Amino acid sequence: GYCIISVLETMKTYSAEDGLTEEALVTKLRTCRYHHLLLHRSLKQNSSGTCRWGEFGEGGLLWGECNTRHFEWFEGNPVDELLFKVKELYGLDDEVTFRNVTVASENRPRPLHLGTATQIGAISTEGIPCLLKVLLPPNCTGLPVLYVRDLLLNPPAYDIASTIQAICKLMSNVTCSIPEFTCVPSAKLVKLLELREANHIEFCKIKSVVDEILQMYRNSELNDILKLLMDPTWVATGLKIDFETLVNECEWVSQRIGEMISLDGESDQKISSYPDIPSDFFEEMESSWKGRVKRIHLEEAFADVEKAAENLYLSVTEDFLPIISRIKASTAPLGGPKGEIL
Repeated sequence: GYCIISVLETMKTYSAEDGLTEEALVTKLRTCRYHHLLLHRSLKQNSSGTCRWGEFGEGGLLWGECNTRHFEWFEGNPVDELLFKVKELYGLDDEVTFRNVTVASENRPRPLHLGTATQIGAISTEGIPCLLKVLLPPNCTGLPVLYVRDLLLNPPAYDIASTIQAICKLMSNVTCSIPEFTCVPSAKLVKLLELREANHIEFCKIKSVVDEILQMYRNSELNDILKLLMDPTWVATGLKIDFETLVNECEWVSQRIGEMISLDGESDQKISSYPDIPSDFFEEMESSWKGRVKRIHLEEAFADVEKAAENLYLSVTEDFLPIISRIKASTAPLGGPKGEIL
């Protein structure tokens, strides 16, 4: 069968799937989003012994799919060459390492054929109702939908499938409240953290995720669900992690973020306010950054801002208050110009 290797530049990971039928491979190409498609030269050698891929023998469907897209040929060891190409394309140093997140394909059903996927509505096809819209409630969007679609198109190993079923049964019978399950695209987060561009909103999202995991860990009813979620999560992410390690790391991350940023309801910083200066002015100047990072980390900057606000107030008072007093004193009780600072 065919082999497909996916490389995620943002996450610095790669995975390989082999033994795919031509149909299953075309299904994968249609459902995954990628920036670059690279084809190994071994595809040019087909069963007829010719090097004109797609003209004789097999390869028609796959060739038709690839031919409509922009692709490049490459040769050599597929994994090494692909990683080399990716580093070249994204300008990464040779020292950058990519983690192998391949999940073994033993004892799992084969991925769906293209015909099956379109006929059941797992891939959007004109004239066929979308299966996911029937399966899931209308307010369910984004990552959960993609996850369920991926389970349909690439069924997991039988033991993982049984675990997911067991989780669903437990979830449908819980008597306590279940966390929100904040969905955050991991690639976006990794990129923002790498570039040091994550703002307080992103950190709040990370804290929400880890706090929800901890909430499940501390609740006896939800703890069983959390333990069962470990293996399906490993299959989805390629990250094999020990249960206790997960909990300890979540506690550490939650504590570190809590020490750094102001959370809902916390306020150790008030917007500056002075008489005779419109409050809108300070609101516009300070609301975009105050109340985000805790004051203890920026004491000097806060002192500078407060001093600047005071200086501004003194200047405005000295320059404009005499004018306003004059206008108010000289205008008739009705009509005439209003004296105010805008």
